[in-house]
Amino acid sequence: MVLRVDTGKKETRPVFRNTKISIDTGDKTVHTGNIGLSASAVNQPRNQERVDDGSNKPRILINKNDSLQMKRGQKISLNQISSDLSKLMAGLEWKINNKSQEVFDLDVSIFMVDQSNKTAEENFIFYNNLKSKCGSITLAGDHHTGLNAGYKAAIAFNLDLVPLSIEKLAVTVTIDEAEDHGWNFGQVASGYFTMIDTINKKEILRYHFNEALTNETAIVVAELYRYKNEWKINTIGSGFNGGLEALCHNYGIETE
Repeated sequence: MVLRVDTGKKETRPVFRNTKISIDTGDKTVHTGNIGLSASAVNQPRNQERVDDGSNKPRILINKNDSLQMKRGQKISLNQISSDLSKLMAGLEWKINNKSQEVFDLDVSIFMVDQSNKTAEENFIFYNNLKSKCGSITLAGDHHTGLNAGYKAAIAFNLDLVPLSIEKLAVTVTIDEAEDHGWNFGQVASGYFTMIDTINKKEILRYHFNEALTNETAIVVAELYRYKNEWKINTIGSGFNGGLEALCHNYGIETE
């Protein structure tokens, strides 16, 4: 399998030809929602936030009271902390360091990894292939709740639909055009990865994913993986030089 990384204009749809994936890192649509408290939220509990989805609908309340603060390398069972594994959402937030004079975008990708630690072409979920064929992953999705408006990036997970051949789902972040401009994660002031129970509008865990990163241009944030009859999550936080290409090598996709 060969992945060709290109830097021209992006296709509006993923382009799969023979055994090659064509990825273009030009202009793309970037979601830039934000979380904010409304005036009526002053008397709400401290660890609750209202998400503004940009419409005139009532704002959505996210309960953060029982959110687990995860550390790098920590593992926990999702079955034990979530009421429904078919309605999970990952929300990612970040800020660029105020000392940096440059503004850049971060891209989220998911590698669906099999027992051989390989990722097939159709199981690489990124900005030109937003949804897995099995329906278990939707990039920018939120199970039609409007919750994705509160985050820089969001991923809807239905773990009940993940094929048995897939052992883990790796959530990764890269800096767009990092090599061309000399950008790196040392210029990211803060980055947070959260898991949301969309049925109960509840944040179940939070992880500060960019701690101790400096010159890296890509990171494996977390891996959701099968263990016996459970789904667990491992907060990885491993950085790479080489951007998307380095991540592809890490998950068994050859590049040229």
